[in-house]
Amino acid sequence: MSPKRRRGAVLTISAFALSFCLNAAPDRGLSDSVAVLDRSCSSIRRFVLDNGMVCLVRADHSAPVVAVQIWVRTGSMHEGKYCGSGLSHYVEHMIFKGTELRRAGDISREISDAGGFINAYTAQDRTVIYATLPSKSWKTAVDVLVDAMFNAMFPEDEWEREKEVILREFAMGRDDPNRVINKLLWRTAFVEHPARYPVIGEEELFRSVGREELMEYFRSRYVPENMIAVVVGDVDESEVERELRRLCGSVRRAFNAPVVLPAEPRQVSARSVRQKGPWKISRVECTYHTVPFTHEDVPALDVLSEVVGGGRSSRIAVALKEEQKIVHSISAWSYTPREFGLFGISAIFDPDNEAAVTAAIQQQVELWRTKELDQEEVRKAVRILTVRELSRLQDMGGQANSYAAGEFYANAPGFSVTYLRRLNEVTTLTLKDVAARYLSVENRTVALLVPESPGSEREAPAVSHTDVGEVTKVLLPNGVPMIIREDHRLPFVHICAAFGGGLLSEDEMNNGIGKLMSEMMVRGTGNRSSESIALETDQLGASLWSFSGRNSFGLQGRCLSSDLVEFFDLYADCLLDSRFPREEVEKQKSVQLAAIEQQYESPMYMAQESLAAIIHTNHPYRWSELGTKERVSGLTESDLEAHYGRHVTTGNVVIAVFGDIDPVHAREIVWKRLQHLRPGPTAVRGPTPQIPQLPARVVIPADKEQTIFLAGYPGVSVDDPDADVLAVLSRAMSGLSSDLAMEIRDKRGLVYYVGAYNRAGVDPGVFAIYAGLKQEHLEELEHLVDKEIQRLANEGLRGEEIERAKRQIIASYEMSLQNNDGYALESALNELYGLGYDYGETTKARIDAISVEDVKRAVSSILAATKKAVSVLIPSGEREE
Repeated sequence: MSPKRRRGAVLTISAFALSFCLNAAPDRGLSDSVAVLDRSCSSIRRFVLDNGMVCLVRADHSAPVVAVQIWVRTGSMHEGKYCGSGLSHYVEHMIFKGTELRRAGDISREISDAGGFINAYTAQDRTVIYATLPSKSWKTAVDVLVDAMFNAMFPEDEWEREKEVILREFAMGRDDPNRVINKLLWRTAFVEHPARYPVIGEEELFRSVGREELMEYFRSRYVPENMIAVVVGDVDESEVERELRRLCGSVRRAFNAPVVLPAEPRQVSARSVRQKGPWKISRVECTYHTVPFTHEDVPALDVLSEVVGGGRSSRIAVALKEEQKIVHSISAWSYTPREFGLFGISAIFDPDNEAAVTAAIQQQVELWRTKELDQEEVRKAVRILTVRELSRLQDMGGQANSYAAGEFYANAPGFSVTYLRRLNEVTTLTLKDVAARYLSVENRTVALLVPESPGSEREAPAVSHTDVGEVTKVLLPNGVPMIIREDHRLPFVHICAAFGGGLLSEDEMNNGIGKLMSEMMVRGTGNRSSESIALETDQLGASLWSFSGRNSFGLQGRCLSSDLVEFFDLYADCLLDSRFPREEVEKQKSVQLAAIEQQYESPMYMAQESLAAIIHTNHPYRWSELGTKERVSGLTESDLEAHYGRHVTTGNVVIAVFGDIDPVHAREIVWKRLQHLRPGPTAVRGPTPQIPQLPARVVIPADKEQTIFLAGYPGVSVDDPDADVLAVLSRAMSGLSSDLAMEIRDKRGLVYYVGAYNRAGVDPGVFAIYAGLKQEHLEELEHLVDKEIQRLANEGLRGEEIERAKRQIIASYEMSLQNNDGYALESALNELYGLGYDYGETTKARIDAISVEDVKRAVSSILAATKKAVSVLIPSGEREE
């Protein structure tokens, strides 16, 4: 029999089952379709190799096509001690990068040359590699996929290159609101189960794993016993079985330690999370924990999702989109993999409709829980789901996917038959029962992603605008500025006292004293020991900590609003009556000396230290805030007392009190204690900065493996208009999507990382471009950096570059407003530096006003070649050519 006649003579699901489903009478069409599917699935050949690998083969001669897939029972939630690193996704990328038999590119090329396509994907519970191609080349597909899955070599150069590709995926994900809200949802809905991690992983954890960890994970999880191979198409089943036994059966059985996943605790209270971003419209995900794949309620949950939100005629689409017109789109879904389940409602809407949308969704959910749905709606949904399930089987890839999924989730490749039968058993009462059981308020998690536009500046909809007041300033009778913000959302009060000082008021003989003194402010007063301060703080459930930087130092605290009077007595005691007992000083000095040592473990710090010495020739900014071992070791209690006395004065402080307060009462509490603050002027500043001798260059040999390149330029002060321009420029030149990164990292592979930073201060700071690389690429890198600077001076940032940088800066600022600790500190420092306590409120207007011409001008004047200082750290024993 010719191939053509043979294909026409065989009854297949793709040609026959759908006709029953679509054309048979309503009462018998669905059951007849199930019967056809049952006969089809019964012809699947299933066998298990001695090494534990499951193989599924089915002949379908309806078209000269074959689909080959290998499923692995491992995904992002099986990563064990590396959970959250995205190793499974990394493996998916690397299995295409070469084996002992094939170089990188050969795997895809062989399938492509055979007229097919190949791809792979990673999910929470599985990794799948698959190919579809003309059936005459089925042996090529099996050979290539088996080789890739069992013999991946993870070449060093490809490992590094693919790591950069995945890092770009992270950046792309941050620009995709759907990915952003998805990540937001999962990390809120799950607190113990590894489903809380995105499949790609968390970038910080991803960056922390190396090639050895990746290979260790691959060898431990991608073993035959964890695999399912499926071949469907115009093939001879016996021949395929022989080939699979030859290629896969020769792979030795490996240890396969089970991964024990933590059980997700039962959710007993509603959760919600809300995040702003550079989006145009708002999104919401409203979800409920349900059950895993094999639970008997899964078909009912699928039908419920289809009835209430499966299409234009579904319940919520009609109610919220067509009638109320408050959403652009809305749908419901049920996701039930092996370990857990979520039922969800997704909507996109205008920001002004947020309260109406969230209320309408909850109203709809309550209707499903309390009233039976219409029988005709249920019948329609069952029919849609049946057609959808059968439609997957129209092509070879769909069949292979269905059979592998049945084996994977239910140890039965024909599980779709069981599933369809269960669908037909769903009733209106069943739907009411599952809705009542799972869709409770206590079991609900809501994630909201909203724009940064003025229309979304309000807080969560449950909070009245009167709960959060404006930031205001008053002067206490002794002249101390007090910044106040009422915020009654939570019963907390946040306090910040910021003093001028830090590095700016240090000299060569006492470098490091500002850091040591600020740390000592919470380690003893005239009335309290270090232990009693810690004990009182803990007993109140409060927090008390100091800070010190290049331009300032201070004390921050947080307490329950009901404890404000008691806590502020403790806070003010530390502020006004700090003592420096020798034993405590020596303890803290040892901590600071260790931190000084640790700095030199960082090659970037060493390069920055050398750059600062060039740029800030005679200025305190050239030093570390921690000081040097020699200077810190020599500091005495009397040195600290004198430094404290000069700085903790009425003329050198701004205090901010934000939170659940009455402004008048808060002012009274603060004044009662701060009236005893000693009078005094603003802190003495360091010497006037000298103009550095530029251009200049320094090369530092160090016992490190990587080379660090820094190109720095004398920068500006915080009150210079160009501070904002340089902030936009540094943001645009950083990140995976910057032109600089794309050119020198992605296209040329010269660096491990690259970026820029702008460090403005009360005195002029520094603008720097940095990169980590191998020394042999140094000359080419520097040439390309100079070329990029010249482009920016001539052309400025492109439209999308400058707009992206602006959005990121504005988003960072607006997100900081959610936290009163940071907000109080920023307001106090802005007032202290002469910018005004409300300077932050002008952030959006200032950043939006920056033009391409501003960037060109700033680059031309500030980043000129004659003003460049270069600091290069190279591995010991090497010298720059």
